[in-house]
Amino acid sequence: MPDHQWLDGYAVIGTVSRPWGVRGEIKLQPESDRPERYASLDCFFLGDPASKTVRAVEVRSLRAQGEFWRVAFGGVETPEAAEALRGSLLLIPEEKRPALPEGEYYFSDLAGLTVVDDAGTARGRVVEVTEYPSVNVFDLELEEGWRKQRVLAPWVADCIGKIDLGNRTVNVHMDYLADLTSPGEEGKEEA
Repeated sequence: MPDHQWLDGYAVIGTVSRPWGVRGEIKLQPESDRPERYASLDCFFLGDPASKTVRAVEVRSLRAQGEFWRVAFGGVETPEAAEALRGSLLLIPEEKRPALPEGEYYFSDLAGLTVVDDAGTARGRVVEVTEYPSVNVFDLELEEGWRKQRVLAPWVADCIGKIDLGNRTVNVHMDYLADLTSPGEEGKEEA
């Protein structure tokens, strides 16, 4: 699991991809499909994963461009200056995140939740949630006795049940994951 403790207090809203054009604009891979949620904010930061540092940045413009965003930062006027920011994270303070409708969650809020089975027994934790084209996936670290196992669980109703942010739990229907979590017969050759 990547170490994101240096981001405590910040929410990632996008990752700098590459320069866009010749005036220093940047192509950004968003964490949201609605940039208008952030248009009225006046407080943005850039996080550098290499140095694990965060600095304030002026966002002059932020708009959707297909599945990406185009962003212009103050002081970034050339493609070379934009290229130097590749891989940086566009951040906002967590308390500035717009409220989501009922049943929608920020992925960062789901990391660290305790996984409970249908009987309410703690079975492990959520490492992170990742968006894929066909389905979002929970990366789970499940524990059974002394054994820990990482499992990718699709975010579908048959697998993921109630998410309770107040109690920091997520119900996972373990029957759905049975084939993924049972010990394999390693070394057995097929006839």
